[in-house]
Amino acid sequence: MTWDVALILGIDGMANGAVYLLAGLGLVLIFSVTRVVFVPFGDVAAFSAYSFDGWLVLVDAAKRALAKAQPGTAEFRQAFKDAMVTTNEVVGTHGVYNFKPDSYFGVDERARVLVKLEQGKWKLLQ
Repeated sequence: MTWDVALILGIDGMANGAVYLLAGLGLVLIFSVTRVVFVPFGDVAAFSAYSFDGWLVLVDAAKRALAKAQPGTAEFRQAFKDAMVTTNEVVGTHGVYNFKPDSYFGVDERARVLVKLEQGKWKLLQ
């Protein structure tokens, strides 16, 4: 593992830790005032999945940029930027990511699904 990878992982770990710290602090404050345990952790789970998807896109772009230039150079920064905006078919937890220079949203219609619960089972709507 190189220092730049260790630094990225350390920063990501601190960011994720800060989210859990704030969630825990909120839980303690709510419980200490109301004596009711209120646990809305859906947003934390979504944050983790979106962070993982961002990591997948970053790794894909870094691999493609490394094939063109050495890290730390202006050429690498440009290659990385170009690789990020041309990400193609990266499968994540929330969809398949495809970026274009004029569209930074990333996910296409495959990420949009509707389901409903019928007789205790999830059914995909067409």
